[in-house]
Amino acid sequence: MDDITRAIAGLTARTVARRFTLENERMSKMDRLSEKMAKAAGVVGRISSKIEARADSLIARESALEQRTEQVFTPHESILDDAEKGLDAVERKLALLSNDPLQASGSSPEPPPEPPPPLPPSRPAGSAASTEPHP
Repeated sequence: MDDITRAIAGLTARTVARRFTLENERMSKMDRLSEKMAKAAGVVGRISSKIEARADSLIARESALEQRTEQVFTPHESILDDAEKGLDAVERKLALLSNDPLQASGSSPEPPPEPPPPLPPSRPAGSAASTEPHP
């Protein structure tokens, strides 16, 4: 083998090695990008799952808080009922003082009842249109 052939063979080997190195670097970068893209695609799902889990925990607390509220306020219901009755009595007394009998009675005004329909005109006995039996 002569010097030129050896030089070309060495150059070819280095070129092939460099291409191989560049291709590996490019593939490595592509692999990293692919991995990051896969991670990025999963972000929405992971964040949504966390938000849903938090919302579910809040929803689960609602019924417990409703039960607790009922339990706590049950003894106070009679106090609130008495206060409401007292306010109703004050409103009735104020209505009496203002001479408003409808408010004083606590009832809402009702529209007057409709008058009954008029009776058909009476016809003399024995007329042709009479439906009374003849003797």
